[in-house]
Amino acid sequence: MEKLSVSNRPELNLYKGYPLRILVIEDEPSWQAILSHCIRRSRPEEMNIRFVRTSKQALDLIYNERRFDLIISDHLIDGEMTGFELWLKCKAQFLNIPFIIVTAKNKADFNGFRLESDFQLPLIIQKPFDTKHFKAIMDLYLKR
Repeated sequence: MEKLSVSNRPELNLYKGYPLRILVIEDEPSWQAILSHCIRRSRPEEMNIRFVRTSKQALDLIYNERRFDLIISDHLIDGEMTGFELWLKCKAQFLNIPFIIVTAKNKADFNGFRLESDFQLPLIIQKPFDTKHFKAIMDLYLKR
């Protein structure tokens, strides 16, 4: 697998009128529907939301397409790694893609990860969440 760098990563298209590209890694169909609804409420214009269920499927898309404007991942996903480990792998490959982790775990459970990582942690949102709060977060992330 080719190691990505900042110089060979395709430019994001947020300001060029292209549809936003959002990758959602979530193995529960009910949460896929909730996340899709919340994302679409935030930006009703055309966007491409890709849903996958496993970390392997996510990495395949991330490495092959390299064109996501935002990644939203459940923390406990099917596959070989957690959402946090997936984020670390993206960061290690110099992929500067905004990343949100949604989790049923308590946010305090992630405090130890600060010590293991040289990077600032991604945004962590605890499930269940208020859809208005999630919409406000999406508004901020997608206006970059």
